Amino acid sequence: MRFAVACFQDTPKIPPIPMSIPNPGAIDRDARPTGAFSANLGSVGPPVIRRPRTSCLVNSYNYAPYVCEAVETAIEQELPFDEIIVVDDGSTDGSLQRLRGRFSSVDNVTIVSKPNGGQLSCFHEGKRLASGDLVFFLDADDRYDSRYNLHATDLYQRRSDVDFLSISFREIGLVRRRPLPAKPTRDYGISTLAAIFQRSWIGNPTSCLSMRSSLLSRVLPYPDEAAWRIRADDVLVIGSSIVGAHKFHLDQPLVDYRLHANNGFANQKQSPKSKMQQALQLNRLIRWYVEQMGYDISLLGYLLPREFRTLERPSLAEWMRYTKMGSTTNLPWSQRIGFALLMMDHYLRQRRRSKDDAKRVAADAEATVSADFNPRLPIPSDSGQKAA
Repeated sequence: MRFAVACFQDTPKIPPIPMSIPNPGAIDRDARPTGAFSANLGSVGPPVIRRPRTSCLVNSYNYAPYVCEAVETAIEQELPFDEIIVVDDGSTDGSLQRLRGRFSSVDNVTIVSKPNGGQLSCFHEGKRLASGDLVFFLDADDRYDSRYNLHATDLYQRRSDVDFLSISFREIGLVRRRPLPAKPTRDYGISTLAAIFQRSWIGNPTSCLSMRSSLLSRVLPYPDEAAWRIRADDVLVIGSSIVGAHKFHLDQPLVDYRLHANNGFANQKQSPKSKMQQALQLNRLIRWYVEQMGYDISLLGYLLPREFRTLERPSLAEWMRYTKMGSTTNLPWSQRIGFALLMMDHYLRQRRRSKDDAKRVAADAEATVSADFNPRLPIPSDSGQKAA
């Protein structure tokens, strides 16, 4: 039995996402991208959807017990990745030898080795080699569900406005006694001001992240590799927010996130000194991206209502945070009050709309989706995400 099959034989089955296109069978899984839609000139019927090219970047350092399993799960996708690029960061535990012995003959797998430089340096090397329109990230100690690429690519095709996707995960290994709270499927819109003024972290761990290559080219390279030997997903998450990514979260646990004694960050206790050093690194990170984008910090506060209106179903706590940002950005009192009222109007409208959307989703699911579909999973659509 293949390794990947053995790993997933006890994994709960993930229900499919309903397709919001006339004929799901018209997806051409082997076609190369020629635009979002391409007419099928050889037959009468709905147009064939040309899928984007996909790249999976695996970063690995001294994870010999796990890395081959991780790569297997990237290979065993129902919708195969066009390329899987494994970057070994100077491992000394035999990881590279295992990788070459197992995957050198696999057509869509490329294995590269480089001197040890940390996680961000692996991202840089993977980006340099990647040719995909969509780029997925995978840590060498995690695993993909076989439906991950299929569901993620489907969402990117249906939502051309989204350029950053995070998905949910299951914890495996040394699982926390108190699991992290679930994030519902949601359009997070633009989060530039939230990242700059409140360091809002709109994303998930590395293996749950993907983005369009056009966005990745604005996020990387980041010059200070030494500062991000670990936790380089901060660069992806914070950097993408500051450059203006449109973010979406899909609440399907399509990644197994492994917690173990050798995690570089998870399950590790940080000293006050390391926390302070991390905060300073994050401060430099934010400033660098702000300077790269040419933003005028003194004027960004006037954009608070506009950014808030891109957020689907904002919570009252989020409204309060955005209102508080008005004082952080030194807006006049009259402006703060006016902006707070504008944002409250969006909050109330979205609350009413979310109830209507829940009824619509349930009706659509009952009418068009097979019996094994979970109607609690909302269907993202362009029309449902426009600000009120």
